[in-house]
Amino acid sequence: MALDQRQTQIREGAGLEESRLNREFIDLLQKISMPVLVIVAILAVGYAFKQRYDRAQKEKLDLAFGEIEAASNSAHPSPDTLRSIADEYQSIAGVYLKGSLRAGDAYLDTFRSGIKPGAELKPDGSLAKPEDTLTDADKTYHLAQAQSMYDRVYTETAGKTEFTLMRLESMYGLAAVAECRGEYDAAKKHYEDIIALTDKGPWALHTTLARTRIETLAGLKDLPRLYKTSELPKPPEPPKAETPAATGETPAASPASSGDTPASGSPSEAPKQDAPKPAESPATPPANPPADPTPPEPAPK
Repeated sequence: MALDQRQTQIREGAGLEESRLNREFIDLLQKISMPVLVIVAILAVGYAFKQRYDRAQKEKLDLAFGEIEAASNSAHPSPDTLRSIADEYQSIAGVYLKGSLRAGDAYLDTFRSGIKPGAELKPDGSLAKPEDTLTDADKTYHLAQAQSMYDRVYTETAGKTEFTLMRLESMYGLAAVAECRGEYDAAKKHYEDIIALTDKGPWALHTTLARTRIETLAGLKDLPRLYKTSELPKPPEPPKAETPAATGETPAASPASSGDTPASGSPSEAPKQDAPKPAESPATPPANPPADPTPPEPAPK
């Protein structure tokens, strides 16, 4: 029965039709294989280049942060060097902002110290070269540059929550610059902005810190002024020690505890005492005593 069904399904030319379909499929593969291979090759090359580019960017980022850390951790960081590093990596937001903050800190520290970066100090802490002291014009310049660096970060981080911490650092810096200028109302305004930014969120610690700084602003107004050494009066010179005038006379010698001593004269003129002579040792007796020439007298009977 099954054989009869297969025979009824046989159709004339069915084999030729299947052969034609297989041939068309092979032709289709031959037509699209080359473009597909080219596309796959382009994708592979592009992926390789992307991997290489990402690796180069990561190395560049690590190098940039390394330069900032090396320049910041020196004994006397140069603010101009830190600013040039920030400008060089302006296309990398994180490096640009961090370098600007560190440059602002260095400018502010230089203003507070009153000496130029890299100045050589003696063991006692004084300057090896007096010309390394900042003049009033130098102080004004460094304070203005510090404000410029903090303003740059404050502007660049507006509305960017991922840079909230850097924005806070710039606001603290601006408040410090205002305090150095004696502009305490402006400093208070910056602290109030910090409170408004951190009142709600994970930065509540900065809210407490800013309020504490506002409370201490009044005490900064009454700080005593620190005078320069050149502004202080010269201390009086110590009195000179008086030395007795030479008279040419020799002071009398003090009396001895016992015995008479000459009243004047140098010690070399004192009478010399004879040293005691050593005791004479007894002569050694002769080994054989000499014979007595006189014979002994006979004893009486």
